[in-house]
Amino acid sequence: MDSCQYDDDDECDEPSSWNLCAVGTDTSDCAVFSVNTTMPDSCAYANNNVCDEPNMCFPGTDTSDCPVSQDSCKWANDGTCDEPNKCYVGTDTTDCRVLHTNLGYCNGGDDELNSVTLNNGDDWDWRTCWSACLAKHPNTLVAIDGPGYDTPQCYCQVSCESKLACGTATSMTSKATRPVNMSSVPCYDTVLTIQPNLGYCHGADLEPDWDKYDWTYATCWDACLNIFPKNLVAIDGPVNGACYCQDACTTKSCGASTSMTSINMSAVPCT
Repeated sequence: MDSCQYDDDDECDEPSSWNLCAVGTDTSDCAVFSVNTTMPDSCAYANNNVCDEPNMCFPGTDTSDCPVSQDSCKWANDGTCDEPNKCYVGTDTTDCRVLHTNLGYCNGGDDELNSVTLNNGDDWDWRTCWSACLAKHPNTLVAIDGPGYDTPQCYCQVSCESKLACGTATSMTSKATRPVNMSSVPCYDTVLTIQPNLGYCHGADLEPDWDKYDWTYATCWDACLNIFPKNLVAIDGPVNGACYCQDACTTKSCGASTSMTSINMSAVPCT
């Protein structure tokens, strides 16, 4: 629906270009390209001898007209992240991307992208993976992991309340897009997953008596782990500023509640 004040100006102003319009409000201008593809030269304006990224084409879809390489922008390495206003995405790499070696990866969705459909079958590198994840998650991308150092895969992370594989895995984050300090994110050996709208476990429902915190998932999990060091399975409440510890999850209350768990909430029956 063309409801944005910048609609019908022949430029796609929705996120992952200039972020002037919310997704779905500049429909006519953005209809020529899809967030579900970053195939080279897949944009309708590709191969017209004009680089149409990022206004008319998503990054990575007007490849022949927009040859890019890391730090190829004239403002690269000036100590300021100049993407996307002065530099195309992927051309001010040193200033805008941060590689966190051996600090682990965010436990935040683990959305693996298919290189066959999204990268012409080639192994991912940090630039192509970031561009593809940004196109798919323009408003929520926090970090990526997989390419270059650890595996040839590409994983998009849309949150970073906790992290895994600390001491080995490498992640990339951005100074310009929802920056996160990987050093300060708590690390766990257990895979913890934030599972929205699947309800909360019928467990102890114990609320830690500590009014110091406006709880986050990370601080709530740590507090509950002190209470149930051997049998903590889930927590809920941080989206509302509370914290509830669950030591069991054979049944659950379903609805709009969100939990962080070490189990698959979808498999737990509702009561």
